[in-house]
Amino acid sequence: MAAYKKDNKYYIHGKIKKSDGTYYSYTKKAPVNSLKKAREYELEFIRKYQDIEVSKGSITFRELCDEYSKYDTNIKESSQVTKQALLDKACIELGKIKINLITVNKLRSFTGNLINLMFL
Repeated sequence: MAAYKKDNKYYIHGKIKKSDGTYYSYTKKAPVNSLKKAREYELEFIRKYQDIEVSKGSITFRELCDEYSKYDTNIKESSQVTKQALLDKACIELGKIKINLITVNKLRSFTGNLINLMFL
């Protein structure tokens, strides 16, 4: 893990250990104008890379909803229709997102939009 300046440009360079034990080596130009910001950019880059690696094994929100629907069968038909409508609305916004990457801000955005959709 290193940040350095070369030819008046800032770069980050290092290795990240992957889950299979191998290493991902990176060298990237940092879109910043100071060494301190280059170090911050590198930490953010590493965090995002690790989030992507972890999410490869995770399921999407839609897949989770489908699994939930399979096992939620002991309710009245009208309740089932209501729940399915709510899940469908949730899947419009969150369906393609891996469940481990759903953030508080995404949930707040969804619930705000859901309230608007209910009154239309």
